[in-house]
Amino acid sequence: RAEWFDALMTLSAFAHHGNGTPEQVIYFKRVLVRLGSMLHATALAELEKGGNEEEDRYSNLFYSYELIAPDDFDPESLQRVKHSPAKVELIYGWILHHIM
Repeated sequence: RAEWFDALMTLSAFAHHGNGTPEQVIYFKRVLVRLGSMLHATALAELEKGGNEEEDRYSNLFYSYELIAPDDFDPESLQRVKHSPAKVELIYGWILHHIM
C-alpha cells in the first residue's frame, strides 16, 4: 500500500511541475487518484479472497470496498474489471497507460 501511495504521489508532484496546462494537470491527477483508489480496493479484495476458488461467492467483492468517485468510471470499464481474472494487473496497466 505505501509503495503505491508513494508512487502515485510522486507522479502527482511531477505532473504539477510539468508542461501541461492547469486543466490538464488537474485532469491527470483526478484520474490518477481514482485509478489508485480502484487499484487499492481491488488488491484488498484479492487478498481477502485468499486464493479461494469459489468465484461466484467473490464475484461482487470488488464492489464491497469504497472507491473514490466510482461514478466517474464508465460502466463498461467497471464490468471489465469485475470479470477480469487479473483485476489488479488490468488496473495497473491502465495507470501505466494514463502516465504515458
